[in-house]
Amino acid sequence: MAAILAGRFTDRREADRAAAALRAAGYSPETIGLIPEQREDLGPPPVEAAKGSTIGAVIGALLGGTLFAAAGWLLAASIPGLDRTAGWVVLFLALAGGTIGWVVGGVIGSRKPVEQEEYRREAIEQGRMTLTVDAGDRPAEARDILMRFGGTQVREVHPGEAGDYRTPPDASHGAPA
Repeated sequence: MAAILAGRFTDRREADRAAAALRAAGYSPETIGLIPEQREDLGPPPVEAAKGSTIGAVIGALLGGTLFAAAGWLLAASIPGLDRTAGWVVLFLALAGGTIGWVVGGVIGSRKPVEQEEYRREAIEQGRMTLTVDAGDRPAEARDILMRFGGTQVREVHPGEAGDYRTPPDASHGAPA
């Protein structure tokens, strides 16, 4: 029966060096995976957040511009003497509303603050990582490599096991190492 080993690393560079050593020892890259700690707390991938932010910004700009233009038209119509400059008032308020709507819509559309994206980047680049390897019939050699490069809590895990690693430890769930 094939043994799947997992080890915790406090530094991404250590995990990368261990993955390179495993590949050099003959373990297939498809059997090695990196999982950032607390993967489920990192939110959607950046592409999804950017798409939501862009859609929110466009909708916000349209709504804000329309609402502010209507307010400008009502303001110009209600104040005597603004009939010559009414177009400029409406245009200025529409632009202001569109700008405000763009910013607010972009923030709301991303559904997460900028700090959360910074946390995601740091967790992946520098944070604790779990390195998994399907050791096959050579678990002792894989365990030695993981520990030699700074792996802690190295143990055998089973597909679908949650345990301390929070994500099933098979290589298809982690980033290729």
